[in-house]
Amino acid sequence: MALHTRYFDEIEIGDELEEEQTVNRDDVLRFFEMTASASAGASGDNRFIQEEAGRRLGAEGPIVPGVMSFAMLSRLVTDWMGAEGHVDALDISFRRPIAHGDALKLVALATDTDEAEGTVKLDVYMENPRGERPLQGTAIIRLPRRG
Repeated sequence: MALHTRYFDEIEIGDELEEEQTVNRDDVLRFFEMTASASAGASGDNRFIQEEAGRRLGAEGPIVPGVMSFAMLSRLVTDWMGAEGHVDALDISFRRPIAHGDALKLVALATDTDEAEGTVKLDVYMENPRGERPLQGTAIIRLPRRG
């Protein structure tokens, strides 16, 4: 997604960005390769890539690493705010594991604005096919003004 400039003056409560994403084993392995997390698989922490290791944790199979799901929501916030925005705060709560293959809905929803500060509060979350929100939280972003 190409980032455009989003201006504070254009924001309305209820503005929303929604994306769908499904994470599979190949996505997790690619994430490990692109980050310092590459050692996770080599260190014996197989809950992210092996069925049985995920089941031992009470999941249906392997799970998506928390840092990867956090990165997914972070990217959603930066996509929502555009090229000139600034993240003042991002607070995410991990509520349950995300299973490989879950068709996730990622949502960023404008819930409040602060005219004096030029900030927007976003509710952000992931929703799985069972209607659960394994990750949810808030973001405060600062946007430029026109002129």
